[in-house]
Amino acid sequence: MTESEWREAIKFDSTDTGWVIMSIGMAIGAGIVFLPVQVGLMGLWVFLLSSIIGYPAMYLFQRLFINTLAESPECKDYPA
Repeated sequence: MTESEWREAIKFDSTDTGWVIMSIGMAIGAGIVFLPVQVGLMGLWVFLLSSIIGYPAMYLFQRLFINTLAESPECKDYPA
């Protein structure tokens, strides 16, 4: 592989951006485990506001995840 081919192969593109966004979204989703504790500490209004912001964001991240999987050239195994 020549240097120009190597540079083209490692170029940061829209797929990589999608992976970064998806990873952040899944980290936010993992934080949902602690949401009941925060409702008890902060109150119902904070919970409602976070739900209004969080659920559409989680939907968009999961849609990105599924679309990335569906557009994969080989749909045998997602991580492979």
